[in-house]
Amino acid sequence: TRRRVRPTTYEAYELNVRRLQPDLGSLQLARLDAAVIQATYDRLLQAGLSPRSVEQMHAVLHRALRQGLHWGLIATNPAELVAPPRPRKREMTALTTAQLQRLLMTTRNERWYPLWVILSTAGLRIGEALALGWESVSLETRRLAVVRSLQRQRGLGLVFAEPKTARSRRSIYLSVLACQALSEHRQRQQPPAASRAAWQDSGLVFANRHGGPQDSGSVTSALNRALLRAGLPHVRVHDLRHTTASVLLAGGANPKVVQDLLGHSTVLTTLNTYSHVTESLTHLAAATMDSVLELS
Repeated sequence: TRRRVRPTTYEAYELNVRRLQPDLGSLQLARLDAAVIQATYDRLLQAGLSPRSVEQMHAVLHRALRQGLHWGLIATNPAELVAPPRPRKREMTALTTAQLQRLLMTTRNERWYPLWVILSTAGLRIGEALALGWESVSLETRRLAVVRSLQRQRGLGLVFAEPKTARSRRSIYLSVLACQALSEHRQRQQPPAASRAAWQDSGLVFANRHGGPQDSGSVTSALNRALLRAGLPHVRVHDLRHTTASVLLAGGANPKVVQDLLGHSTVLTTLNTYSHVTESLTHLAAATMDSVLELS
């Protein structure tokens, strides 16, 4: 499994296995039945584990038992007979166009402004943005290439890794606003002469104050402060990516174009993720049809 999944995914699998081990680790496969698995889930829920966490544990256990079935170690998969908790669908959170404008105006002259612009107009994941090198940016052609991601891995710290999926490797056409923000940022990024000896020239667009990779935790803290100053509701850093999609779709952008921008594997993923936006566009579609077919 380690060779077939991303390191962060493997760490999540390990965490789920450790959580299951106290209840199921000492059992022989022949004694592992649906009742035992269901009782384990119930105990973990009563102990305070979230329904989403238990659902993820079920997915890992179900997959492992399915592999055991393929190998002939068990005759049936007992996880098939278990009803895992179904967590409530997480509400999509995004800034409105007016709120985004307010955030950018409030932070216009601050260090983090270029990052907020890229995250909210180009739709990058935070790991993709923090891994971005200047060699992957062309201000002349207004192009940005996503070729890697920055992750924190247990025991290794911050490391560069492959993007989330094959479709995550993509070329993005930048807005004029984004190009202006990056151009100004590049000019300001050079440290003063007195600090150059300590500067680590990593070539990163969004480096830390010493020139090295930036931890996403600092980005979260910076966004929280910016939202507070701007008098805006709390959103996560990842919600700026949602803001990109919501603003574009609400403005009538082709879902296929939004899919390519975000690096989703299929356009169906985009439509399902932002169904709350696309549903509102049905009114626009109906009005357009009325306008086109209006009889004099």
